[in-house]
Formats: sequence, structure tokens, C-alpha cells
Amino acid sequence: MDLLIVGLGNPGRQYDKTRHNVGFDFIEILANRFSIKFKRALFTQATIGKTVINGNRLTLVVPFTFMNNSGSIFPSILKQTNMELSNLIVVCDNMDLSPGCVRLKSSGSSGGQKGLESIINRVGTKEFSRLFIGIGRPEFGGEVVTHVLSRPSKLEAEAIATAMEFCADQIISLLETPFAKVATQINSYKKNEI
Repeated sequence: MDLLIVGLGNPGRQYDKTRHNVGFDFIEILANRFSIKFKRALFTQATIGKTVINGNRLTLVVPFTFMNNSGSIFPSILKQTNMELSNLIVVCDNMDLSPGCVRLKSSGSSGGQKGLESIINRVGTKEFSRLFIGIGRPEFGGEVVTHVLSRPSKLEAEAIATAMEFCADQIISLLETPFAKVATQINSYKKNEI
């Protein structure tokens, strides 16, 4: 199975390593593992990195759009990469999961995640896979925007990083392993207590 993995986040150094940018961080993990170099996509606000693993294509995408406009790149990206929605995995943050928790789903609603909502609206379907990286909710009375645009605590960051490394192993196995088996592995992941 060929894979098109798109990590969501916000461009700009001020957003580096914030909770909302875990999608970018996940793409970086994969790119480093396989020494993938990125090039600017033609006429599109994104960069694309490509490699072939055991005859299967692995394509990584980092959008330049802000999170809430993530969907705008998809018609062009799908065309340029010659991929279908069945090859797509979107990686993004999820406040309903605590830091270090992860979920892989084959479809579903946006769950209030604005980047996913933008993609669903643009491609016209909820039928694409997504990997959720837990970032937790703000403490009582905390602002959601401030929470997602701030950096996690050291312990939270460690839990998130460990979970993403585990998920990177599993996601790559999708090149040769059925989705349901990989989803079971990821969804049964036990995070270390923070």
C-alpha cells in the first residue's frame, strides 16, 4: 500500500513544538528515519518529501497553510502525488486524548479539530484515515486557543514524543500490513503515566 501522510500544524517559528503542531513533529520523525528531503510543491502551499520502501511509495506533506485552512492544499496534493484518499493519513492533535495517548481511525467526524474540518469540507467526505496525537485539554478555566498554541510541559512533551515514535513504527508497517491490524496496535498503546 502506498502512503500519503499529511501532518497538520501552523507555519512559523513561533509555533514550533506547540501542541497544535504535533502533526508537523510526526512528519519530522518519519523524514529523519528515512532521510527524506522536502521540495516545495508546485503551485501549492506545502512541501513534499518522497521515498520508496520495498516497492511502496511513502509521501510526506507539510502544509504552509494555517491549521484552519488545511483543506485548501488537498486537491493539488492528491493530483501531484497521484494518490487517492484511500492512501491518505492525516496526523493532528486531539484535545480529548491525554498527552501520550494516540488513536488511528479509518474515518469519522472532525471532532471539533479545525484542520480536519477544513479537509472534510474541501474533499467532500469523512472517509479518510487520521492519526490523533493526544495533547489534553487546558486546566479548568484555561483558554483553548492559548492551550493549543503553547508548548507542553516537559513531562507531557516526553509522553507525546514517546507515543509518536511508537506510532511511526506502526504507520510505516501499513506499507505491508492491513490497516485493521495496525490500528489495533496503535489504539492499544499504553502511555507512561505523567
